[in-house]
Amino acid sequence: MNETRILAIRKPWLAGLMSVLLPGFGQLYNGQPTKALLLAMFAFLVGGLLVSGLMIYTPLHPPYNVALPMLVALAVLVAIVRDAMRTARQQGHRYELTSSNKWYAYVSFAILCAFVLQPTGSKLIRYMTQAFRIPAGSMAPTLLIGDHVLIDKSISWNGAVLQRGDIVVFKFPEDETKEFIKRIIGLPGKTILIRNKTVYVNDQPLDDVNYTQRIDPGIIDGAINPRDNFGPVTVPGEAYFVMGDNRDQSLDSRFWGYVQRSKVLGKLWGIYWSWDTDNSNIRWDRVGRTW
Repeated sequence: MNETRILAIRKPWLAGLMSVLLPGFGQLYNGQPTKALLLAMFAFLVGGLLVSGLMIYTPLHPPYNVALPMLVALAVLVAIVRDAMRTARQQGHRYELTSSNKWYAYVSFAILCAFVLQPTGSKLIRYMTQAFRIPAGSMAPTLLIGDHVLIDKSISWNGAVLQRGDIVVFKFPEDETKEFIKRIIGLPGKTILIRNKTVYVNDQPLDDVNYTQRIDPGIIDGAINPRDNFGPVTVPGEAYFVMGDNRDQSLDSRFWGYVQRSKVLGKLWGIYWSWDTDNSNIRWDRVGRTW
């Protein structure tokens, strides 16, 4: 007894649209479940690591250090979409429906991507990098409100040695549900003293004029507030003394103490996007700036 063959038309535009929505979805529509799964795994598990790795470690100068990874991601997506459309076009009216074209196969694929591959890929990426938006001006003029930055998180597990001047993201000591970004001023064992806004490290004035701003000409007595007159204190082992570059408008180690090395999440890589909230425009001159 011959089985009934159900033939259907594969629409290239639909295959392409499905691949845009979920990489590999168009291949599943074309009856290629193995290829669909492999492409989805590549897009969600490998693609993100590839893009973030290129962005952090590329030797290119701004804005190409941001543009290149974005172009690579776009090229991969275009290749997946073109493959789905080409296969659908080749099959034309001769396509025979298979079990991969059942509704439950489509639903299962979407669930796999949304609840397994995408979250797993995000966790893998977070071992290497993480994105943050700057919501306040405590690091101005280095970082402005509306800057979107990436941090290199590999320092949390590769044993990298942090240096004075590094800008780091860390868990706020007084509330570890919050994450702060500041500049390291004092390394373990160093003595920090602030007199009339001038920062001294081991009795030597810190040359910070190129990256800081002090907008209040007034001097506050250290007995009232530690902003302008502080210390001396010696930074304990496995800890850092951090300050915001906007010296007069930053709550930092002067007020709440040291940051433990184990609480540092990563070191600033640079700005991948910058939006001027006051004027509602893109700050193109800041995109791709690195440290």
